[in-house]
Amino acid sequence: RFPDLVSGPNPVSTTRLTQNMTSFVPKLVRQFARSRDRWNRVGGTTVDFRAMRASTSTSTTESPPPVATKPTNVPPHQTVPPGTFGARIAKPWCEALVDISRPGATDFCLDLASGVGTCSFVVADQMDDAKLWGPPSGAGALGGGHNTTGSVLGLDRSRAAIDTAKASYQQRANNKETNKTHDATTSVRFEWCDADDKDAPWQEKYGKKFARAYCANGLQFFQNPTEACRRVKESLTPGGVFLVSVWGPLDPKTQPLFFSAYASLAKVLNEMRDSDGWVNGARNETINHFSAPFSWVDGGDQTSTNQRAIEKLEEVLINAGFDAPDAATEVGSHCVFDDLEQAALACVGELAFFSKFKQLDSGRVYRDFLEVFETELLKNAGDGLVFRGPKGTQSVMGSNGEGSVVTVPATAYFAHATAPWR
Repeated sequence: RFPDLVSGPNPVSTTRLTQNMTSFVPKLVRQFARSRDRWNRVGGTTVDFRAMRASTSTSTTESPPPVATKPTNVPPHQTVPPGTFGARIAKPWCEALVDISRPGATDFCLDLASGVGTCSFVVADQMDDAKLWGPPSGAGALGGGHNTTGSVLGLDRSRAAIDTAKASYQQRANNKETNKTHDATTSVRFEWCDADDKDAPWQEKYGKKFARAYCANGLQFFQNPTEACRRVKESLTPGGVFLVSVWGPLDPKTQPLFFSAYASLAKVLNEMRDSDGWVNGARNETINHFSAPFSWVDGGDQTSTNQRAIEKLEEVLINAGFDAPDAATEVGSHCVFDDLEQAALACVGELAFFSKFKQLDSGRVYRDFLEVFETELLKNAGDGLVFRGPKGTQSVMGSNGEGSVVTVPATAYFAHATAPWR
């Protein structure tokens, strides 16, 4: 079962999320656990996680959830790292980060924690645009004089993610041959790398070579983010730019979309019987999927949370040796969805068990999930959930939204820093 967050009349004091999945206790309803009358409500029905656990166990000791186990009958190649979200989410947020410092056509760029390659391809697309229209005002090619073609290198420690990224790059190359309107010419490579492993100093191979480096919503996955950033600094040319983003904590105010997807899937899975062990594996995978991506700081008062996150980002970059780090809170509706189902799938569609989940009971379980998700999202997003018409007209939540697109706000923290000139 998904662990409860309160025990007795007072909230339990939860420790900071760590990168160790076995010690993660999901803070599913942290904001709602501040008083007994503010339980998490899904579909209008109170979800009492304490009662759920009591009905299945007589033990009063809460044990940490196990590391997620992959459900049976799922091809290994479908497994991607926890926290991998669909392109409808990942790509626009990567574009917002890259827009802060766009690459020139001849830059050699790094994408740290590249995952399935979303940010790498965004950078490559910007470089292709620069070849046609020139660099944006003030951008310049910081380190590109010796590299007249420009390229992108993605580093990640998930071999499954790298395989997916390489397959996507091959598809881009094939599209170039069949679709002349998209001239994707910038080279993109992907390599396996444990970026903060003391025994794997990858930066020695690329010393002072990159003009720009990006890390889109990946820094929170490192056990030693300062060491990972220090190695990025050593791989940048003097004056080279490093752009970083991390997600805000998982709670209804900062992440209404992610929180609603998590709460809805948790509710549906908790109501399912676990006859063959598959459901328990799905629960564990869901917990892992929504844990580390939002672990940069604990939730709480929104103002203090944002300040702690910004200070932590700047401290990491300063300790790594960067000059003039500057971090800020980014609250934006960068993601655009055709409908609410597409929004839900962007959050959970990459889960290894989800294809089987959609087929259970001829799709009834999946439809139940979508109904709960819609109720949760309307409640958590409030006026932030906007339906926009085809001509830019908009109406707030409560309209039926037919023929429109949907935007949902999310919170992340962006940081910018430069490698020392000497």
